Amino acid sequence: MAELQLGYPLKSLQTDWGGEFRPFTQLLTTLGITHKLICPHTHHQNGVVERKQRHIVDLGLTLLTQASLPLTYWDHAFLASVYLINRLPTASLNFQIPYQVLYHQKPNYNFLKVFGCACFPLLRPYSAHKYDFRSHECLFLGYSSSHKGYKCLSPSGRIFISKDVLFNESRFPYPDLFTDKPYDPLTPVKDVSLSSLPIDNTTILLCISPSHLPHSSPHPLLLLHLLPHPYLLFPLIILSLHLLLLLPSSQFLISQFLYLLLILLLILIP
Repeated sequence: MAELQLGYPLKSLQTDWGGEFRPFTQLLTTLGITHKLICPHTHHQNGVVERKQRHIVDLGLTLLTQASLPLTYWDHAFLASVYLINRLPTASLNFQIPYQVLYHQKPNYNFLKVFGCACFPLLRPYSAHKYDFRSHECLFLGYSSSHKGYKCLSPSGRIFISKDVLFNESRFPYPDLFTDKPYDPLTPVKDVSLSSLPIDNTTILLCISPSHLPHSSPHPLLLLHLLPHPYLLFPLIILSLHLLLLLPSSQFLISQFLYLLLILLLILIP
């Protein structure tokens, strides 16, 4: 590729004696390219390649961390790292841009987007039905090496390649689109009202009896939950009305006092 695309013929290639390079020697020999090897356990003899490999890995891990992506997306992150490195000034070329040195034209920085951000590609060309949504939120995974477009990961797992994409570069949606939200013990649990529970007032009265309360006097609002069942209060109300009609005022007051005493006994006696 370097010879056909850039016009620079390869004369030699220097690597370590790793297993991935051993079958490569025969191919280089057939092409007339010399395969040079470094001494065992002396990576500094191949320092340029080692430092550039570390540069790519460090930048790729940074992109993954910023976007809250797991390590399973390392290949997309490292490809995006190489894409960015080739378009950034480098000290090894006197702070020139590698892309500009190779192709003699300036890179288009307006094409660059934040890795892992939210994106909305135009999905009409991929739609199987005309009533499908024109777009939905996806995850930006970098730049296509064979298309002039962006790689957009759908929540379904499919990667769409499109040039018509809208970006929200301040949002990183991976935790929302591809994973369940982890349980946070510091998040308070929402209160549930007693009326929404599938139990009646008698069960509430038994569960919150005075024997389970602290020795201090209960709060007045708590006493409201300790009142007898409405079906028990109904006969007492009828009896009070009957006494009101039949008894004199003094006797009625006495009967009301006894009625209140009865309610207090129902509340305070466990």
